[in-house]
Amino acid sequence: ADGRNRAADALGNLASVDGLRPLLRLLSTGSSEEKSKAFRAMHRIAQSKDAHVVVATSEEVRLLVRILVNRDSDDKAHVAWVLGYLAMSSDDVKCAIAQAGAVEELVRLLNTGAEEAKTSAAFALGRLAWNNHANQSAIALAGAVEPLMTLLM
Repeated sequence: ADGRNRAADALGNLASVDGLRPLLRLLSTGSSEEKSKAFRAMHRIAQSKDAHVVVATSEEVRLLVRILVNRDSDDKAHVAWVLGYLAMSSDDVKCAIAQAGAVEELVRLLNTGAEEAKTSAAFALGRLAWNNHANQSAIALAGAVEPLMTLLM
């Protein structure tokens, strides 16, 4: 277990796009501590410009969205950051994220999460909405405008 923790840290520090798939697998099989480290490592990796190439399969996007539904707020904050960075890569990725149900879950996080989770949800929603009319409409219809306005104040 300790080796898995160290490997997750190393992959995140290397910002290795090749490390995303093993980290995603770790989210399904690892201990709570290993999963938390994997989320943090994925957050760092997702900031690299090529990350979307690995994670943007619909199955992997759905896994990330399921985590938004089933995990605690800290993990959700990391996943929201990852989805936001991935959404910056292309309209196809934005659509895959929205079609997987992320908009509703991000709006829920925006309404009920801790401050960090709200910030990451706002970031992800903003990236999903950028130059994408379908996502802009979906985000507005999901009720994001009022909690975003509240976050401004």
